Amino acid sequence: MKKFKSYFVLSFIAILSLICSSCTIERDEEFNNSSSISVDGNKYFIYQSFFNKSNTGDIYFSAILYPDNKEPGGADEFVIVTSISSQEQLTVGEDITDRTSVRDFKYYLEASVHPYSYKELSGSIKVVSVDKKYITLQFNNFTFSNIANITFCINGTLKYKRDGVRYENGVVVED
Repeated sequence: MKKFKSYFVLSFIAILSLICSSCTIERDEEFNNSSSISVDGNKYFIYQSFFNKSNTGDIYFSAILYPDNKEPGGADEFVIVTSISSQEQLTVGEDITDRTSVRDFKYYLEASVHPYSYKELSGSIKVVSVDKKYITLQFNNFTFSNIANITFCINGTLKYKRDGVRYENGVVVED
């Protein structure tokens, strides 16, 4: 009976350690293999990125980025808005910088959230590829700052996935 208890406890500890080790944030390999991004020269990995066409005709691109290190800390999220009535109007190689603004940029530090509105200063955003589910954008020294003169410079490519909800003629259409 004593032997059975020790095997039971050992098995329980092994299962518990397996469960605890699977509770980590996993990187989305699909995006990491096809996207690379740096902010102010520091490498970031893409935790989530998506695009959504609103009923106003604007396409919203959003990405959540984490510093590419093992230390816990903050995440960066930025949302860019491009005034295009449909994604079919996007063509490969097109520079969409003039039709784009940074709607918000948020920097998450531990539990506090600091929302800022940013203004695009310089650089470019070009369309690399477009299909029904993905849009890939190339950021080339895309620099913007807030009223406190905090500036960010983004370089690299981001592959955005449609978030599944879009509007056509004011009606939500699911893909």
